[in-house]
Amino acid sequence: MKVALNSLGLIALAALPFVITSSYYLPLITTIIIYSILVLGLDIVFGYTGEVSIGHAALFGVGAYTAGMMWMHFGLGFWWALPAAVVITALFGALLALPALSVTGPYLAMVTLAFGTIVITLINEMTEISIGAWWPTGLAVLVTGIAAIALGMKTTRAIQIAGTFAVATVMAGMVWAIGPAKPLFTHFNLTNGPLGIELKTPIFIDVRDWIDISLKRMKEVEYYYISAIALVFTVMIINRLIASRYGRAFEALRDSPIASDCMGVSVYRHKVLAFVVSAGFAGLAGVLYAYFRQYIAPEAFGFSQSIEFLLAVAMGGRKSRLGPIIGSAIIVFLPNVLSDLQLFRFTAGAIAAIAIIAGAVAYRRDNTQGASILTMVVLCVALFVFSLFLERIVDWKLTIYGLMILFVVYYLPDGIMGFVKQVLSSVAPSLMAKHETITAEADQSKVWSAIASDVPIGATLLDGRQVLMQFGGLKALNLVDLDIKRGTIHGLIGPNGSGKSTMMNCLTGIYVPTAGEVMFEGKSITGKNSPEIADAGIARTFQNVQLFVELTCIENVMVGLHHSYTSGFFTTAFGLPKARQEERAARERAMSILQFVGLDKLANEEAKNLPYGKMRLLEIGRALALDPKLLLLDEPAAGLTAPDIKELIEIIRKIKAHGITVILIEHHMDVVMSISDTVTVLDFGQKIAEGKPAEVQANPRVIEAYLGGSATAH
Repeated sequence: MKVALNSLGLIALAALPFVITSSYYLPLITTIIIYSILVLGLDIVFGYTGEVSIGHAALFGVGAYTAGMMWMHFGLGFWWALPAAVVITALFGALLALPALSVTGPYLAMVTLAFGTIVITLINEMTEISIGAWWPTGLAVLVTGIAAIALGMKTTRAIQIAGTFAVATVMAGMVWAIGPAKPLFTHFNLTNGPLGIELKTPIFIDVRDWIDISLKRMKEVEYYYISAIALVFTVMIINRLIASRYGRAFEALRDSPIASDCMGVSVYRHKVLAFVVSAGFAGLAGVLYAYFRQYIAPEAFGFSQSIEFLLAVAMGGRKSRLGPIIGSAIIVFLPNVLSDLQLFRFTAGAIAAIAIIAGAVAYRRDNTQGASILTMVVLCVALFVFSLFLERIVDWKLTIYGLMILFVVYYLPDGIMGFVKQVLSSVAPSLMAKHETITAEADQSKVWSAIASDVPIGATLLDGRQVLMQFGGLKALNLVDLDIKRGTIHGLIGPNGSGKSTMMNCLTGIYVPTAGEVMFEGKSITGKNSPEIADAGIARTFQNVQLFVELTCIENVMVGLHHSYTSGFFTTAFGLPKARQEERAARERAMSILQFVGLDKLANEEAKNLPYGKMRLLEIGRALALDPKLLLLDEPAAGLTAPDIKELIEIIRKIKAHGITVILIEHHMDVVMSISDTVTVLDFGQKIAEGKPAEVQANPRVIEAYLGGSATAH
C-alpha cells in the first residue's frame, strides 16, 4: 500500500505543472517545495534528536549567499553552486554544532539564535574587507579543526592537526608576502551588504523549438521540476538515514542520553552529525531559493524566518515526511489566504466542516474528552462566523495568523499528520503504523559474538582500587576496592543508599571517581567517557529502566548493535549493497537476542507498551547486543513475577556459560545467593564484607547492617 501511495505521489508531482497553469500558483508551489527540503532537514534535529534550533534561517542564508557570491565574484552558475552550497553550509552547521551542543534546552536555542544574528550581521557588514597574505592561516585552522573533531578525534589531536596545517600555510603566506608578485587584494566587497545579490534563473533545456511555450513559463516549469527532483532526493536520503543505525541513534539519544552513551552511541557526536546533515539540506534549499528568487538580501533569512521553519515542523507533524511538507505549505499559503477575504472565508468554512467531522469521530472514540473536543469545534465554527462579518481582513491579518498557529500547536501537539494518523489508524492500522514491521529469522547461534577477553578465566578482569566518589561533603563511595574475576557472577549488595548504583556509574563513565582508579583488562578506564568504556566491552542495565521508549523492542536491541556496522554515512545514505547487507545481519541477530530473552513475539511492539518486567528483560537483551566482556545488571529482578525470576536466573547462567562476566546488584537475596560466585557488601559507601555467598550470609556485620539484626538474633 505504501509503495502505491508513494507512486501516486510521484505521479501527482510530475503532473502538477500540467494541471496548474497559473503563473501565480506554480511559483508558490515551487517555494513550498524549497521550504520543504529545509524543514525536512530541520525535522532531523527538532523531531528526531529533540533539539531546538533557531539558526536554520541563517544556514538557509549561507546556502543562498554561497550561490550568490560564486555568481557575483567568479561567474560560476547553478551546477557549481549546488554542491558547493551543500558542503559549505554543512561546515557552518559543524561550526555551530561543535560548541552549541555542549549545552541543551533553552541554552541551545539561545546559542543558535545568536549564530543567526551573527550571520545576518556579517552578511550586512562584509562589504569592505581587508585581506592580506595571511588569510590562508585562519581558513586552514578553521577547516582542519572542524574536520578533525567531526571525525571523532580528541580535541587535542584536532588542535595538533590544525596547528601543523597552519604552519605550512603561514610559510606559504610569507612567501606570497615577500615575493615580487602579490595577486592578493586589500579591499573586497564580499556580500554586497544590504543591497543584496542578483542572479538569473538558468535555462536547463530550451524546449521552445519543440513546444509552444513562453520563456517565462518554461523557466517556471523547469525550475519546478528541478526543485521537485531535489525534494524526492531529500526524502529518499532521509528515509534511508532514519531507517538505519543513524536514525535509531538520533531517536535513542532523545529518549535516553545516558543509555545511549552507555550503548556506545555517543550523544554529542550524533547530535553534531544531525546538525551537519540538517545544515546540508538547508544549504541545498538555499541555493535553490537563490536562483528561484533571482535576488537575495539579508532580511530574507532573519529570526522570524527561523521561527516559521520551526512552526512548519510543529504544525505539520514531526518524525514524518508529509508533516514538514504540509507545514511548509501552511507557512507559504497562509499569508496569501489572509490577504484575500473571499479565500479566507472559504478556508475558514472548510476548517469548520473538518472540525465538526473530526470532533464527532474523536467523541465516539473517547467521550471523556467531550469538553475539550467541544471547545475545539466551537472555536473553528466561531472563526468561520467571524469571517462572514469581517469587512477588511488587512486590519486583522497578523492577529488571525497568530491565533491559527496557536490553535494548531495547542490542540494538535503531534501536528496535523499526527492527528491524521490517529484518525486513520482505526480505519487502516497497517497503513498508519508508526514503525516498519521488522521480520527476521531467529537463530540462537547468532546471539553470541566471537569477541572474548584476553584475560584468562579466573584472573582479574576489572580492578577497582580505592574508589572514592564524593558529592560535596557526602562520600557515596569511600575508598572501595572491587576485584572482579573473569567468568564469574559477582554479587554487589547492600541497603538502599549504600553506593551500589554509584559504583555502577563510576564503572561505566557516568561519574568520574573523585579519587582512586578503575582498571579493565589491565588498562585504566578512569576518566574515560561512557561510549569509550562501552567500546572497551562493558555493558549495563539501569536501576530505573532506561529504554528508548519510542523505538520498538527490536529497534532497541539494534541500537546496541550500533558498533557492529562498518558501512559509512554515505554508504548508508545512498543505500549501497554493503549497508543493506549489514542491516539484514543486524535484524537477524537482534531477533535472535530477543528470542533468547523471551521477547521475540513482541519484537515490533514499542518499548513503552511493555509490562515492567518485560522492560527489564529487554534491557538485558539490548546490553547483550553490545557484545560485552563484562555485564553490569542493576536490579534486573525488580518487577518480575516468581516464574519470570526463575527464567531470569537461567538467562544469567547462560550468559555466564558463554564467557561473559556479570556484576549483579539485586535486592532479591535468594537470586544473589543462588547464582553468585562472590558477593561484595556495601554499607554507607564502604565495603564491609566480601566472600562466598555462605560466608557473607553468616557475616555478623552483614547481618547487622543489611538484615537489620545481630548475629545472635539471627
